[in-house]
Amino acid sequence: MKDGIYYIENTTDNYHSSPSAYFKTLEEAKAALRFFSDWWFDKGTGRIYFQPFGFYLKTDTYESFTRVLTYKPSPIFVCRGMGLDQDGNVIFSNEAF
Repeated sequence: MKDGIYYIENTTDNYHSSPSAYFKTLEEAKAALRFFSDWWFDKGTGRIYFQPFGFYLKTDTYESFTRVLTYKPSPIFVCRGMGLDQDGNVIFSNEAF
């Protein structure tokens, strides 16, 4: 996989979400998810994403001039924490919602 970071994203209310923590590896992010929670839910809930480093270029031509635009890669959904089982381990799902 490309270079980048993994992060846990949690909801902060009914309408918003934000990154809660950043990690070098997926294993670290999965292990830490048990301490985080979405708004109004128990521990072990949230989503893990991978954000690749870098950017890419796109050429945009409009009438008589051309410009080069930069875009960052979109985050890639990895998995979702559905809560904790009775042993305190996170229950993971591959579905975003």
